[in-house]
Amino acid sequence: MIKLRQTVSLKQQLKLSQILSPKMIQMLKTFSFSYSEVLDRVARDVEDNVVLEVIRYDHLAEYAANRRTTSSLDFMGRDISEFAKARSDTDQLHTFLFSQLDLETLSDTDDAIARFLISHMDDRGYIEDYVDIRALAKTQFGIDDRKVLSILRGVQKLEPDGVGARSLKECLLLQIESHHFDDDRLSEAFKTVVTHHLDALGAGQFEDIATAMGIASDGVAAIAEFIRANLNPFPGLAYATPTMSQTIIPSFEVVLDGDQIELTHLEQTMGIQIGVSDRYIKMLADPGIDEDTRTYVEDRVRKANELIDTIQSRQRLMADLVRRVVQRQTEFLKHGLLYLVPLLQKELAEQLGMSPSTISRIVSSKYILTPQGIFTLKQLCPRDHFGLTAKRLEQLIMSVFQEYPGHSDLKIATLLADRGMPIARRTVTKYRLLAGVTSSFDRLKG
Repeated sequence: MIKLRQTVSLKQQLKLSQILSPKMIQMLKTFSFSYSEVLDRVARDVEDNVVLEVIRYDHLAEYAANRRTTSSLDFMGRDISEFAKARSDTDQLHTFLFSQLDLETLSDTDDAIARFLISHMDDRGYIEDYVDIRALAKTQFGIDDRKVLSILRGVQKLEPDGVGARSLKECLLLQIESHHFDDDRLSEAFKTVVTHHLDALGAGQFEDIATAMGIASDGVAAIAEFIRANLNPFPGLAYATPTMSQTIIPSFEVVLDGDQIELTHLEQTMGIQIGVSDRYIKMLADPGIDEDTRTYVEDRVRKANELIDTIQSRQRLMADLVRRVVQRQTEFLKHGLLYLVPLLQKELAEQLGMSPSTISRIVSSKYILTPQGIFTLKQLCPRDHFGLTAKRLEQLIMSVFQEYPGHSDLKIATLLADRGMPIARRTVTKYRLLAGVTSSFDRLKG
C-alpha cells in the first residue's frame, strides 16, 4: 500500500510539473492578453532577446485610431460599447458593472437587488460587510438569505473576475473558477492552496504546503507564480486607478456589404510581426563557434521560437473562434444589441474542439470593431437570450415599431421571425398595448 501511495504521489507531482511548466504558464498568460498587452510583451522580449527582430512594425494601433476618428459614429459615444469603454480611467467600477447588468436577463426585482449589492461594493470590488448588507437587502426587498446569495452569485459572474467577493480567499477562488482549467486536478490544487494554505503561501512556506498536499515543492512554487502573475487580489482597482487603464485596440473588424459579411483579422494583417534573425541562425551553423556562445544562442533561439509559436497559436485560435461568433451574431451586426442571441463559451469549445479554458481566455479581453461599435468578444457570447424577459422583449418590439411605423402586428411578427426571433402576433400585440402604441390603422390615420 505504501508503494502504491508513492506511485500516485509521484504521478501527481509529475503531472503538476508538466502542466505548470514556465512555457505553459506563459501560454496561458498570452492567450488572456489584449492586443495592447501583446505589444508590450513583444517590445520587452525584443529588447531582452538579441535573436528576436521585428519583421513588420505595428500599424494596427494607428489604424484603429484613424478608423474611429473618420467613422460616422460618435468618437466618445456610440463607437465603443459601454462594456468595452468602461476600462478607461473616467469610468468607475459601479458604472461598469451597471452597464453589464443592462445586458443581463433579469426581472425588475432581481435587477434592483443586484444594483443594490453593487452599490455597496468598495473600490476594490469587495462586499466586505456582507452580513449587514444582506440584512438591509432582506428588509428593503422582502427576501430571504437564499435569495440575496443567489443574486450575489450572479453579480460575481460579471467582469472583472473576482468582483463581488466577500474576502480575499473568495476573490481568488472566483478567479480560479473563471479560468476553467483543462485538468480538474490542477483546478483542485489551486483551490486547495487558496482555501487551506493562503497564509503559508504568502509566507513562502512551499515545503510545508507540499508536504500537506503530497506534491512536489516546485509544483507549489509554480502555483504561487501562476497566482502572482494571473490573479488580481483587488480586481476593482483597475477601474478606479487611471494608471491601470488600457488602450482599446480591436483585433478584428467586421464590415457589412449588403448581405455579405467581411471579417478582417487585424492582428495578422496590420499587427506587429517578429522572427528570429538570420544572423544568429547562421552563427549556429558555424562549426567554429565556441560552446558557451552556442549554448547561449540556442537558449535565446528556443525562447524566441516559443514566443513566436505562442502568438501564432493565439491568432489561429482567435480566427476560428471569431468566425463562429460572427456567423451566429449576424442579426446583431445588422440591427443592434437587442438582436444578440445566446452563445455559450462551452458550445464554442465543443464546436472548435478546444477547451472551455482556452475559449474563456481568448474572449476575455479581445475587441472587435463592428457596424454597431467596438465590443469585447465576451460581450458577443451572452449566456441568455435578451428577448426572453418582458423588459427586453418590449424594447425589441418597440425598436421595430419605430423602424417600421406602418407595419401591422402580423407584419412585425413576420419581420422578427425573419430575423431569427420567432414571436407570435398576439405577443407583439400584447407588448404594443403595454407600451401604449396604437394600432397600425390608427397610426397611419393619425
